[in-house]
Amino acid sequence: MFVIGLTGSLATGKSSAAQMFKTLGAKVFDADKVVHDLLKSDAACIRRVKQVFKNVIDQKGKIDRAALGAHVFKNRARLKRLENIVHPLVGKRLKSFLTKHKNARCIVLDVPLLFEGRLHKLTDINVVVKANQALQIKRIVRRMGISKAEALRRIRAQMPMHQKIKLADEVIDNRGTQKQMKSQVKKIYDKYI
Repeated sequence: MFVIGLTGSLATGKSSAAQMFKTLGAKVFDADKVVHDLLKSDAACIRRVKQVFKNVIDQKGKIDRAALGAHVFKNRARLKRLENIVHPLVGKRLKSFLTKHKNARCIVLDVPLLFEGRLHKLTDINVVVKANQALQIKRIVRRMGISKAEALRRIRAQMPMHQKIKLADEVIDNRGTQKQMKSQVKKIYDKYI
């Protein structure tokens, strides 16, 4: 089993790269999807989030992810509290995923906070997907319907791109076309797998 850590900043194209690796035969662990599932359907996680962040619950008693995001990205201490609730649960699901796919030829860990969460220690190589900040902001505003200032605040809540690149074994430049990105993904896959 060869494990690739895949990361980048918000809206750099990590998920697209992960899908390209999946098309080539890799098993992909999508940390963002796990977090969304936890906030939607994990009773213990939901209960804990409701206790800590009372003002992010909608009229049906569910966690309003947009409100939660707006709340925690304005304050690093709040963000850290949310991470302390969610990250251990993501870690359990990751261990289960690795056990389930222990005979897979290649596993990709698509994790936004790969380095911050020290999950890069579980990988054989680490790949960073990069894009310029203006493109990131444009994608975030379009996808999430938030302001440019809020998009920038969310980007700045993560490790700076230049630090991630220093820690990477490989870098995928996603400032071009999907075809160019696919070519870079295939080159990495062929090199290591």
